[in-house]
Formats: sequence, C-alpha cells, structure tokens
Amino acid sequence: MNPWEKIVLVYVLNEKGIFIGLQPLTGEQTLETGLFPGLKIPLGELFEAPKLG
Repeated sequence: MNPWEKIVLVYVLNEKGIFIGLQPLTGEQTLETGLFPGLKIPLGELFEAPKLG
C-alpha cells in the first residue's frame, strides 16, 4: 500500500512458485481476495484523511 500515491500493489503466487505483481489498484476500486471470500475493502476509505475532533 502506498498512501501517498493512493495505490495498493497486489502480488499472487503463480504455478511456478514465483510471486508476480498484478495491476495496481487505486482509490476508486475495491480490493477482494480469494483467501478471504466475501471480504471487500473499498480503497477510497483507506486513503481518506482521518477525521479529527
């Protein structure tokens, strides 16, 4: 995750046992993974500035 560029880099293990990078996800997208079915993370919420006070 790069909060300054507002992107998330996702890596997956291929059939040869090598990690490969997928296309970066941006704040307008939702992160989903096969490891945790049903888990959806709206990236825009991750990159929002915290509300103080």
